[in-house]
Amino acid sequence: MIFSTPKSEDTLRFNDEVKIVTDKLSYSKLFLLESPKYKVENIEIAPNIITEEPNIVHFSLHGKKNKGLVFSDRYENASIVNLIEFKNTLDILGGAKIDCFIFNVCHSNEFAKLASTYATYAIGMNDLINEPDAAVAFSEGFYSMLKVVDNIETAFRAAVNLLYNRRIQLKQADRKEDYKVPELFKNGDLLLDAEILNLK
Repeated sequence: MIFSTPKSEDTLRFNDEVKIVTDKLSYSKLFLLESPKYKVENIEIAPNIITEEPNIVHFSLHGKKNKGLVFSDRYENASIVNLIEFKNTLDILGGAKIDCFIFNVCHSNEFAKLASTYATYAIGMNDLINEPDAAVAFSEGFYSMLKVVDNIETAFRAAVNLLYNRRIQLKQADRKEDYKVPELFKNGDLLLDAEILNLK
């Protein structure tokens, strides 16, 4: 899990998300949560992935619409990484075998679409996340299922269904309902979302 929040941005619920994932993967025979990485700079992504060799790379960051992923620099100031810059990072990984990239990040679906051409799957968000509850709830649903079933598609369905069933109260009327935000990609194509899952 890769976390990063600059001083200028609202603090995300990193500890809650780590606690949820740790709890859901405890005693799992399929997956193990490696040491989470905090305050990660963009240049540190590839070395961390190459060193740890994870099955799943999970990002918990802020995302800016039409701009990119918000990392921290060495001074904890905002450093926005656009799609081209992130592609360069993915190219460095070479033949690293990744089952899934998860972008638990607002406005990250284009990054997931790209990442799904480097991994088996990728999950991104097509709008704002109703932070902090929805982001943590998505992780809870996803990893609860992944703990018992080695299947990314099934885990994604479980996460979206959890959001659908909880119907987290929107803070702003112009935001999408949370269950409509996550998207699952494979080979650069949209594979699953709330509409495909017939969640109205």
